[in-house]
Amino acid sequence: MNGPLSERQILLMARVGISLIVLIPSLWVMLVGGFPDATTKWAIGIIGLVVGYWLR
Repeated sequence: MNGPLSERQILLMARVGISLIVLIPSLWVMLVGGFPDATTKWAIGIIGLVVGYWLR
């Protein structure tokens, strides 16, 4: 991968980065526990959204 990045590579890196930024806190809420039910439901929804996006 010498030289400048292509537009496709930049888009992929942005998609992965945004997914990780959203997925890490959601997984934290799920794994640590002790959060209100509404927060846990939000985390489950975000995880489902990210998984659904990548499986499309």
